[in-house]
Amino acid sequence: YIRFAHFCRKTINAAPRFIYDHEFILVMEGSGEVESSGIKVAYNPGSILMIPPGIVHSIKEFEAVESHIAIHFDWEKRPQMNDELWHFIEKEAKQSEQRIESRSIWLDNVVVLQAASKQAFALADQISMIYGNSSLYRDIYLQSYFLQLVLQLVQEIQCGEITVNELSEQGHKPARGGKERTDLLEIIRQIEALEQAECIMSAEFNEICGSAHFSESHFRRLFKEQMDMSPQAFFTVVRMRKAASLLLQTAQSIQEIAYQCGYIDSKYFSRSFRQHEGMSPLEYRIIVAGMTAISSAW
Repeated sequence: YIRFAHFCRKTINAAPRFIYDHEFILVMEGSGEVESSGIKVAYNPGSILMIPPGIVHSIKEFEAVESHIAIHFDWEKRPQMNDELWHFIEKEAKQSEQRIESRSIWLDNVVVLQAASKQAFALADQISMIYGNSSLYRDIYLQSYFLQLVLQLVQEIQCGEITVNELSEQGHKPARGGKERTDLLEIIRQIEALEQAECIMSAEFNEICGSAHFSESHFRRLFKEQMDMSPQAFFTVVRMRKAASLLLQTAQSIQEIAYQCGYIDSKYFSRSFRQHEGMSPLEYRIIVAGMTAISSAW
């Protein structure tokens, strides 16, 4: 839910403060530093400041000329809180100089992304322009472009194209980097590429994982940190993606699709598909194909 979005051409100096919602600040011109939890991180053109609610932080601008796009949002629409209650919370937080209870379901601390892509800034620019008009379906457009922005940033982070600096009470935590990260990302790409194979084989997956230059336990830990799931669970996701695609784009039988996705037993494949998609392969083919046809007609 986008609360506010705009392009602004002025300095963003801010004394120690906290906000009630999430904020992304995409820096187009100027440089400075953001401080939180006693940690300072510099930012420059191309940086994105990601600020969660309830976290005390300050921003110091180094240059007179500065421009940025600011986007305030919640992960879900919330009722407006009574002004007197907000005033009480703000007073208590200022006295203690500690974080208030945060409703953040993503960020725990202030984060600075360095060298984000032009695509990310273009999406943010679209959000600010759409917010400034009252066109039909504005909220839907805002949500759509914002989700595209989040996806763009996630992909750039996973590919190591941008650096992540987290301002944490436990100390400055930069993103993982170096050869270890590069090797892991290459393995992930190879597993994803199995979806395009004529027939997905477990032996190929095992061979890819075996090529990792880490111990098995270290590999599993790194993979879990990167993908929030085990290698085997990710392999299942890849197989289910292929299955879903074949169900919608071909007239092949369930048994044929099961074999192409690496399952000898079609009944076991159907159980796995139901666990992953919440419906059987046949139900998926009928329901999703029907919804797609209705959407196309609309």
